[in-house]
Amino acid sequence: MKWALTASRVRAVNPRRGLLILLLAVLATVSACTGSFIYNRLDFLIPFYFGQRVTLDEPQEAQLKAAVRGFTAWHRTSQLERYSEFLRGLAQDAQRPTTREEIQATAQTMAAFWDDLIAGIVPEGTQLLRTLSPGQVDELLASFAEDDEDDYDEYCEPPPKKLIERRIKAMTRSVKHWTRALPDEQKAVIERTARRMKLLGCAALESRALWRAEIKNTLLEDRDAAATQVRLRVLMLEPQRTWTREYREGFLRNRSLIIDMLAELDTTWSDKQRQAISHRLNGIADDLDELAEG
Repeated sequence: MKWALTASRVRAVNPRRGLLILLLAVLATVSACTGSFIYNRLDFLIPFYFGQRVTLDEPQEAQLKAAVRGFTAWHRTSQLERYSEFLRGLAQDAQRPTTREEIQATAQTMAAFWDDLIAGIVPEGTQLLRTLSPGQVDELLASFAEDDEDDYDEYCEPPPKKLIERRIKAMTRSVKHWTRALPDEQKAVIERTARRMKLLGCAALESRALWRAEIKNTLLEDRDAAATQVRLRVLMLEPQRTWTREYREGFLRNRSLIIDMLAELDTTWSDKQRQAISHRLNGIADDLDELAEG
C-alpha cells in the first residue's frame, strides 16, 4: 500500500522551505472542508505569505502577483488531473496485495510530481529572487533562519526518548488517518520502524543552513544574470547538493525503513481497511477533479 509516503516526502525535502511547503500542504489537504477554499485563493495567499517574509516594493509585488497567477493557472490545468489519475490508480491498487517494488515505484512517481511542481515555480521564482536587494535577501533568509530556531527547539533540543515517542504517535496517527482503525499488531510494526529510524532534526537544520548560505552567495555574488539563473535553478531543483553526509545517509536509511514498513503493513490489511484506504483516495481524487474544473 503506497499512499503514506506523502508525509515522508515532505519531511525529506526540508531544505525547500516556504512557499513550496505551503503549496504541497494545501494539495495534501484538499479533501478537507476548507481545502478548495484555500486552493482557489492561492493567488492571494502566496503573495501575502511572501510579503510576511520580505518587504517588497510595488514593482516586485506586481511581478510576484503576476507570477503566482501564471503558476496557479498552469498547475490547475496541467497538474491536478495527473494527481487525480494517480490517486485513482492507487485506490484500485489498495484493494489488492502489493509488493515492495511497487511501493518503491510509487515513491518515485510522487517524487517526480514534486520535482515537476518545483520546475513550474523555478522560472518566475528565480527572476523575482534576482530583483531582491542585498537588504531584502538578508531579510528573507533571516525569516527562514527564525523558523529554524523554532524547529531546533522542537526537533533538536528535546531528548531522544521524547523525539522517538513523538515520532511513534505521529506515524501511528498518519496511518490511522487512512485506515480508520489499527489493531495492536499493526501499531507494533509502526512503533518498531519509528524506533529504528534515525533522528535527523539537527542534521536537517544544518543542511537547511547550508542551502540558505548557497542561496545568499548566489544572489549577492557579482556574476552575470544567466549564471545566477542557472545556479538558482540547481539549488531549487537539487537542494540535496547541500545536504550533509549525516543527513543524506540518514534520509536514505529512513526512506528505506518506511518502504519496508508499508510493505509489511500491506500483508496485514483487512478487507475493511483496504476499502477505507481506497475510499479516501478516491475522495481526494474527486476533490481534485472539482478543483481542476475551476
